[in-house]
Amino acid sequence: MIRILYITTTIIVLTASCKSKPDDRHLPQQKMEKVLMDVQLAEVYSSHLRDTANRMMAKNMDSLAGYYKIIFAHHDITEAEFSQSLVWYRHHAELLDTVYTNMLPVASKWQSNMLPYKPATPPSPVPPTN
Repeated sequence: MIRILYITTTIIVLTASCKSKPDDRHLPQQKMEKVLMDVQLAEVYSSHLRDTANRMMAKNMDSLAGYYKIIFAHHDITEAEFSQSLVWYRHHAELLDTVYTNMLPVASKWQSNMLPYKPATPPSPVPPTN
């Protein structure tokens, strides 16, 4: 009986210690914000590409795969690291919410810079000098 209890306890301890290490591997919050911002922009951009195979506003998956490779190379990460981090952040919803909350001001600033040009108010007419 003691032997069974010992074996069960050993298995539980080993299983618990093995699970805690991979769970902690994820991108730091600031890096995740930058990567997710680039991924979101790539997805928006790819949905605006039009070709003969895709309708407008449908993601162009070929282009998107290329964008992902460029983004991951730029941030010096792999697709596996990004996927693993995304899963980790999904399990830590409050941190994922913080990541997206921090991304909103940046996205708003970019969006305001991309809006159509608004001309300044025309100058008041200068009276002619004689």
